[in-house]
Amino acid sequence: MYQFITDSFGLNLTTVNLSWLHYVTRAFLVFFVGFFLMRLRAAFEGISTPFSNLLNFALGSLLATAITSEGVVYFQILSMVLLLSLINWAIALLCLYSPFIDRLVRGREDVLVRHGRIIWENMRKHLVSLNDLRDEVFEATGSKDLSQIRKASFVTGGKIVVVKENKRKSSWF
Repeated sequence: MYQFITDSFGLNLTTVNLSWLHYVTRAFLVFFVGFFLMRLRAAFEGISTPFSNLLNFALGSLLATAITSEGVVYFQILSMVLLLSLINWAIALLCLYSPFIDRLVRGREDVLVRHGRIIWENMRKHLVSLNDLRDEVFEATGSKDLSQIRKASFVTGGKIVVVKENKRKSSWF
């Protein structure tokens, strides 16, 4: 069995001596390992954060390296990918049960506009220009009028979330 795996994946060969069939076999396994991990992470991770985007980039890079690596390093890299995924899962679990760790890992939102008034300190903190804010408000509401905004927040994913002012008129039947 060991000899079959070694020959199939070209674990005893240098990169120069790998045939196209070795690369295809490696890519096939990497695809299914990557697919399984992404599905597993999507089920356990919840919403996407900048941290999860960084991890996706690192995992993709490692999986690509696994295809072109020499020798037994192939399975060591796949082991690193599994370990990183387990660490990410553990951190997500800690965030679920600890608001302190969640705030530490994900950060917190900062309010940019409250009841039509701009909070310039938070705008400067996140380097959001007035034009950027108005563009986001227009995208969310169809108007660039900030007086119609109850709250606009810079959330942890780097997006601006806009909530319109609720201008209902009370009416009696």
